[in-house]
Amino acid sequence: MQKWIPRTTILLLAIIVAGCSPDKDQIPSGKTDPDESTVESEFIPSEEDKKSTSIEETPMFRMKNDQFQIYGVLQGDNPSAVKAILGTPESEGPDEMIDNYWIQQYPAKELIVTYYDDWVETISFTTTKEALEVEIAKHFEGDRYRNKDGTDYLLVPQNQDLLLYRPNEEDPSKINVLVTVADENFYYSLEHGEISLVE
Repeated sequence: MQKWIPRTTILLLAIIVAGCSPDKDQIPSGKTDPDESTVESEFIPSEEDKKSTSIEETPMFRMKNDQFQIYGVLQGDNPSAVKAILGTPESEGPDEMIDNYWIQQYPAKELIVTYYDDWVETISFTTTKEALEVEIAKHFEGDRYRNKDGTDYLLVPQNQDLLLYRPNEEDPSKINVLVTVADENFYYSLEHGEISLVE
């Protein structure tokens, strides 16, 4: 299989995912507790979703119900909803490093969707900083933060959704983007001055 994601990126994502696993109070509203049995909900596409029939046509970034929507996918979506939006992934399977995680890969957009107990926990992809920031300017009205290491953050405090992006080490013209849940690591860094509000 062709290795399209640098190994350092996979390692970085594994570390971030491991440190960003949600507590029960961080599960997106309307979603069931992972310890409880779940019933897959029927995916009902919005009018905007119906206009797009493939990942190439689906907008990269939008806000929907105070959540980051990446190529039409939201945290908390189930695999059926994601496949209805993005199509069949080129590869999918269990995460080899973390139990109870399932990964779907869409190389056309360098997109990875990670599930925990059958709901989207993280979404990661590669794009250009300019393309993402144009979309952020149009669709995001919240606070922005920056780490001393150059990582930028967008936070939705209502549900603790966190989008972070940083330069791609192997291709400086691109950035790696991760949508996850703000956890104690984010708040610790904020409290201790490693991350600060961008004025």
